[in-house]
Amino acid sequence: LFVQSRFDESLSALKRANEIEPNSLIIRAALAKVQFLVGDVREALSHNEATREMAPDFFPARMELAIMLMKSSQPERAIPVLKELYASEGRNPMMAGMLGVAYAQAGQVTEARNELRTLTQMAKHDYVPALAFAGIHASLGNVDEAFRWLDKSYKNRELGLSFLNLNQEFDV
Repeated sequence: LFVQSRFDESLSALKRANEIEPNSLIIRAALAKVQFLVGDVREALSHNEATREMAPDFFPARMELAIMLMKSSQPERAIPVLKELYASEGRNPMMAGMLGVAYAQAGQVTEARNELRTLTQMAKHDYVPALAFAGIHASLGNVDEAFRWLDKSYKNRELGLSFLNLNQEFDV
């Protein structure tokens, strides 16, 4: 529901699911995400923190924390979280892309460009989603290059395009 921007319905469903299964990590993480999307930042961060207390290594909650910090204009606080996730996820290209976006948002242009180079190196041996490149380019203000990579993403039918309306780096 939230991918379709039906946030109120999504929030109601997740609150009900959380009442039924209060110890479900994935429900709690999704609830925090939707609370954030509807603008209830304090409640979203509270749910996220409680989820991370239950399971400190739970990837979705840690990832959502980084996203919430980035969307709250605190990319410098998101960077250490993303670095830790990147290290623990075995050099995941989407993590490198998110880290590059955070660097760009924090004004650390050299580091953001380094992540573009890292992605280019990864792409020589593994599949790297075009969205990882597009996000960094968009965050650096390279609009034409971002659109070039978004077009590749579309041609590759990347699943991440379904969430494009939720990604702030493409708000140009």
